[in-house]
Parts: sequence; structure tokens; C-alpha cells
Amino acid sequence: MNKSIKKYYLFITLFVTGAAVMVLELIGTRVIAPTYGSGLFVWASLITVALTCLSIGYWLGGKYADKKSDFKNLYIIILIVGLSIAPIPKLSKFVLMLGTDLDFRIGALLSAYILFTIPLILLGMVSPYAIKLATSELKVLGSTAGKLYAVSTSGSFVGTLLTGFILIPNIGTEKILYLQSLILILLWVIYQLINKKYIAGLVSLCIFCLPIIFLYGFSLKNKESNIKLVYKTESIYGQIKVFDEGDERKIYFDNIRQSSINLNTYLCTATPYYSFESVHLFNPNGKNALLIGLAGANIPRRLWEYGINTDCVDIEQKMEYVARKYFGFLDCFGKIYIKDGRVYVKKTDKKYDFVVIDVFTGEDIPFHLLTKEGFQDVKKILNENGIVAINYLGEAYGNDSIGWKSVNKTLENVFNNVRVFSLAKSAGLKDKVSNIIFFASDNQLIYPKDFEKQVKGKIAQYIIDLYSKCELETDSNEGIVLMDNYCPIEFIRKNVAQRVRQKQIQSESQRYFF
Repeated sequence: MNKSIKKYYLFITLFVTGAAVMVLELIGTRVIAPTYGSGLFVWASLITVALTCLSIGYWLGGKYADKKSDFKNLYIIILIVGLSIAPIPKLSKFVLMLGTDLDFRIGALLSAYILFTIPLILLGMVSPYAIKLATSELKVLGSTAGKLYAVSTSGSFVGTLLTGFILIPNIGTEKILYLQSLILILLWVIYQLINKKYIAGLVSLCIFCLPIIFLYGFSLKNKESNIKLVYKTESIYGQIKVFDEGDERKIYFDNIRQSSINLNTYLCTATPYYSFESVHLFNPNGKNALLIGLAGANIPRRLWEYGINTDCVDIEQKMEYVARKYFGFLDCFGKIYIKDGRVYVKKTDKKYDFVVIDVFTGEDIPFHLLTKEGFQDVKKILNENGIVAINYLGEAYGNDSIGWKSVNKTLENVFNNVRVFSLAKSAGLKDKVSNIIFFASDNQLIYPKDFEKQVKGKIAQYIIDLYSKCELETDSNEGIVLMDNYCPIEFIRKNVAQRVRQKQIQSESQRYFF
């Protein structure tokens, strides 16, 4: 290989490996999210692992370059990186389950170290090794290092944009990892061919096929399972799965169950959602609603039964497709807007009789919808006698009850009347996580005496029990007011989020292998 070709191929190599670092960091969060969520702790874990491994790689790469500075060794390092990435999609399903009994912060951190330490350390070795190879004279060391780091960082820039805006939404995490593995192995293959080592190149081509074997050669799915995966996709926000199990259809976001319906009736099988159906009891003349958080579109369907048209807002574009195709969302229910909930609230000119917020089940909750300023924005789009309803997953009693109490205190700072209900009160779930339902308004929240006659279908008894037995006592001295400037709700409910995910893993672990 002549010097000119070596120089330009080295630049290409650094560009590709620079991109690979950022691709691996971004994809790492997506690999871990289905088991540990996609919240702050997961991102902190991945960044910690990346920085630790890269720093070790820089140190080892520099030492190794001083001992053996040879182009062949550089591309052997890159070959090993490619080979170490190929097994990650399959191994991750086992590795991630190992830490589920630990504190989720520790589990996420350990899983990230096990899965990504080898490729990240080796990628860290590339830059200092390349600098050694490219520097023939000490007097040009600075400019040479600057050029190489500029090329590598440019690759990281392109890799970040490509992964976040194109690859994740269109081809998914597993295929991105296999593609990354193939490209890195291809760098080794091309190096062999450029050096006219055709036999080595042929062997390298065989190695090049290994990621394809990992992708298509075997499956971890349980073929005898009665669970049928009917849809799976990934986006920049997370992984969406739809399962059929008998007559029931369920939707999961990062393996947290969001909603479910009976396939024969298309009615919701998760009883807490019936609470929102009763929102019209506080305002019988209400005709339109805004739902933030679409999921399985259960709420629009039920409100439509009472003549209430519902606009739906969801930040996830693919959720509209899922709601229409798999959960029977009809145009007559209302319109769907793909936007951040608070952005929509701030920009819309429409007014609503009801605003339902249902986005607080996982770890990575949109905290800006729970702050005082967020509730003030919602209040501005309410008609007179308008009502806000919120579905919050938390612990009604005990130390972790500070979460819902803070939401309550924040609502009381914005609205004149707030009522809170939870089945935990009547069902003896005082140490369990349950749905906590908030209703807030400047108008009095009093349901009519004959309200059971105004509730349709088989849910009347549920509503009767909810209103007569399940109202939580509130104390304005408990909790904190959540503000845009200070809203530690992710930290406050971290134990709740961990318990929810552990319960999902224990009760529905088969779905983790789809």
C-alpha cells in the first residue's frame, strides 16, 4: 500500500470509527431501555460506561502504538471491534435479565459494562494508534493529531445524526448493530484487498458474513408460546410491541404495558381507564376533550359513546399507525396530532371541556407536564367548568407516596378543587403500586346523586366503587410544588418505576424475547 492510499484510507477509517462510537452510545440506550427504561439513570449509565471505556482505550492505544505501530495491528483492532458488536443483540436479552433483581441503576450500569466494554475500549484505542501511524516527524505532531481528531469527530457528528434521525426510526436497534459490525469488519476486508492479500481477503469475507449469521441464523423466540407478536417497531423514543394473547390485544412501550383491549368488543380490559370515562359526570354538558398520550386509544372510544369528541396528542408518530391499525381508532373519535403535549397546549387556539393526561407509566416520564407552569398552560385552554384528569402510576401509601402528593400539591396551586382516587384504598393495596386518578377544576367537582344511571355498559359498579370507597385524603402540607426549574419527579418515583418494571419482567417475561 503506497503512502497516499494509506493516508486517505486512514482518514476514512477514523471517520467510520468515530461514527461507530456515537452509534454505539446511542444504540446502547435502546438496547437497555426495554428492561431498565429510557430515563435519566439509563442515560447516565451509558455515558459513564462510554467515558470510562474510551479513557481506558486512549491510554492502552497510546501504549500499544509505542510498542507496535503497524497498520495491520490497527485493522486487527477494528476487526475485533466488529466481531465483538455482532453478538450484542442476542446476548443482551440474557445479560439484561441478570440484573433485574438489583437496584435498577446498578443493573443498568452493570449491563452496560458487560455488553459494551470491549468494543468501546477498542474503539478508544484507534485514535492514538492512528496518530502514531500518521506522524512521521515530531514537528508536525500537533497538526497531524488535530486533523485526525477533526475527522474522527466529524464521523461522530454524522453518526449521531444518522442514528437518531434515520436509522433508529427506520431499521431498528438490532439491524443497526449488525450493520455497524459489518462495516467495521469491511474496513479490515478492504485493508487486506488493498494490500493484495487475496487469500486473507477471502477469509475476511467469510468473517464478514458472521453478523449476518447472528441476524438470521437462530432465534430465541419460544415457538410454543401462545403469545403472538403482531407488530414490532422502534423509533427515536422507544420500542413498540403489540401482542395478541387469546382474545386480548396488548400494547407495550419499552416492555411496559400501556393498554389492552378485547378483540371481540374492542373494549378496554384495564379497569383504571374507566375512571376517565366518568369525567363527564363532573361536567355533563362537556362536548370536547384533549387526550395527551394516545397508546391504545381506549379513552377516545369510550368518550365518543357519550358524544364527546377527543383530540389526541402523542409525541410518537408511529403510535398513530398502531392506534388506527391494531386498536380500531376511527376518525369519528377525533383528530390525532403528533406533537409534544405541552408544545401543543401552548400553541393551540382550541378550548376544551376536558383535558386527560395519560403519559406517566414508565421511567422516562414527561416531567414538564406535571409542573405548576405546565398545569397553568393547560388551564388556559380549558372552557369554563373545564376539568383536568390525570392518570399517575404510584404508591398511594408509604414513603413513595410523596410522588402523588407532590402532584396533588402542585394541582392545588393552580386549581380551586382537586380530588384524588385510587383502587389501592379499597383493595388493600397499601404497599402496592396502583393507578392514582386526579380530577382538577376551578368548578366544584361533585358528581350527581344518580350518577350510576349515567354510566354506560358494565362499568357502573366500578365507578360506584371508585367514587364511594377509593377517594384519598389529601394534605396540602405534604409533598412539594413541582416547578419547571425544579421537578425531581423521576428521582421521587424511581422506586415505583423499578417495582413496576420488575413486576412486568416477572409476570410477562416471555415478551422480552420477542
